[in-house]
Amino acid sequence: PFRVYPNPFTASAKIIFQLDRTRKVSLEIYNSEGLLVRTFRKNEELLRGVYKYELDDSISTGIYIVKLTVDKEEIISKIVKVNQE
Repeated sequence: PFRVYPNPFTASAKIIFQLDRTRKVSLEIYNSEGLLVRTFRKNEELLRGVYKYELDDSISTGIYIVKLTVDKEEIISKIVKVNQE
């Protein structure tokens, strides 16, 4: 399972995924223009378990792509940051 929530978000969003065994993982955030804005993991070997990350308020309002790569499989999720009112 791979979840990104809440979506849309204002202050922060959670990124959660689970590994059934040791795997090579990358977790990256791209903006709507395809530019890399944040790297949580880059080709790192992670053990079996649940992993949680937080996308905080340091990024600008807009649309982002969360890309999780597990071994050679890519899982993509779109997330939207909106202004806090």
